[in-house]
This record gives sequence, structure tokens and C-alpha cells, in this order.
Amino acid sequence: MKIKNFISVVFLLIMASVLLLSFNYRKTSNSNNLNAEQRMKNGRKIVLGLCAGCHGSEDGKLAGKHMKEMPGMVGKIIAPNITNSVENGIGKYTREQLRILLRTGIKSDGKRSFPLMPYFPLMSDDDVEGIIDFLQSADYAVQASEQNLGKLKLKFVGRMWAKSVKAGKIPQSRIENPDTNNTMEYGKYLTDAVYRCFECHSGTMKVNFENPRKTKKYNAGGAKMADMDKKKVYSRNITPHKETGIGNWTLEDFTKMMRNGVRKNGRNSRFPMLAFPLMSDNDIKSIYTYLMSVPPIKHKVKEYVPK
Repeated sequence: MKIKNFISVVFLLIMASVLLLSFNYRKTSNSNNLNAEQRMKNGRKIVLGLCAGCHGSEDGKLAGKHMKEMPGMVGKIIAPNITNSVENGIGKYTREQLRILLRTGIKSDGKRSFPLMPYFPLMSDDDVEGIIDFLQSADYAVQASEQNLGKLKLKFVGRMWAKSVKAGKIPQSRIENPDTNNTMEYGKYLTDAVYRCFECHSGTMKVNFENPRKTKKYNAGGAKMADMDKKKVYSRNITPHKETGIGNWTLEDFTKMMRNGVRKNGRNSRFPMLAFPLMSDNDIKSIYTYLMSVPPIKHKVKEYVPK
């Protein structure tokens, strides 16, 4: 009888703990939750703005792409099919597996995805859920495609790169949505948590994902990459330094760059810099406001001059 009573007490304590945690979670998470429509809208904007650059195929679906612009010394890099195909895409992924992938970079098989695939430790819970909503939707971009381009074939440099980047960690508490009316706060969120400008635009490829501002030469440019023709391209200094950065750019200049891919000097931006036509005016204004607030860094980046 005593054993039964003991078990009953333990069970009640466990249930009470679960209810308390559930109550506390709801209590702290309902301050600025997005509704389902807005969540999906944000998810679509993020996926088509970020993921399509690597995963987009010629038919307009996110069916994967052979990234031929990558240096040969890295190996054969394949951006996988992320449509709803069960056999060749991510149709078998559960929502929880997609959350883990987006938060940590760890795939459903427990392996770390190749470092070109970003993970998002600072993104709000609602935006993570919005991405998943869109990926599991009936939108044409993610409708099942059976395209299969094979697997990665890494060479020594690629293998060393893959080993050098650690997986992320699941946040210990809910990450709330930023105040979209606070351009500084919202701009910082978009710059560091969603579009992760620092990852390409800092002076090093060794970036701090959890605390981007601690990245060496944060947003000062100079990271060496390659365009679609495998020609060298250096990321631009996007600090507000007036001589070597974008300190002389107006909001109009910045808007043309972000939305149309046209720089202040009239030249088109080069891959891997993408245009973001789905960004709202408030998105662009907020990013601009935040970028103009960070410390200017004098760092002249080699300029590409078309022949």
C-alpha cells in the first residue's frame, strides 16, 4: 500500500511539474506571437530569399543544385532537394527534425550538414515555425520534385572545412519576435539572426554565430569567394565607414541594392550577393538603420572592375 501511495505521489509531482512548465512557457511566449497567416508569410519570404539561392532549380522549385561555382579543391558540392518529395527531398522530415536542422545544422540522420548550409540560433521561434510551415506547404516551390543530383564528394579542403564548423545548440528558452516598429531592434534581428550578413561580409570566415558582433572585422568585408564563373569576388565592407564602407549610401541607394541588386555606382552586384525583391520597405529601412549604427571600420576591399 505504501508503495502505491509513493508512486501516486511521484506521479502527481511529475504532472504538476509538467503543468507548471507548460504554464510558464505560455505565460512568457504569448506577448507578440504571430498569427498563422503572418507566420507563413514570413516563412515564405525567408525561404525564397535565402534558400532559393542555393537550392533553387531551373524549374522554379527548391529541387537542389550542383554548385559549380565552388572551387574544385573543395570538391563536388550539391545543394540538396528540399521539396516535399519523400524519396529525394525532405518529405520524411518531421517538424521536430526540421527545427533541429534549422537551429543546429544537424540533419535527420544525426550528421552535420555541410557548412554552406546555415543554422539559425538567434531566429525567433515563430520565424523558425514559419519556415517549416512553408516547407511543408503546397506552394509550387516546394511541391515534390524527384530530382536527385547525388551526394557531396568532398576533397581534403572540403573535409577540413566541414570538420572546422561545429553544430549549433538548441535555445534553452523561447526566442520572441522583434518589435517591427523599432527599426534598430528589427534591423539587428534581420541582419544578424535571419539573413546573417556578417557570415559573408566580415573579414573572416570564422564567424561567431551565437554573438555575431564578436566576429573579427564584423561586416568590414574582404572574405574571398567565387562568382558563377569561378572568378574571385570579395565581400563588400558594409560598415558605415565613409571611404571604404557604405557610409555615403542613402536609404534609396541601399534599397536599390537590396531589392534590385544594383549598387550605388550603377553596377550590378555579383554572386553570391543576391537581390531580395520580397523584402518590405520596413525590412530594408530597418537593416539600413542598424548597419549605419555599427562602428565604422576602415577596410578597403579590392574592387571588381568589369572588362
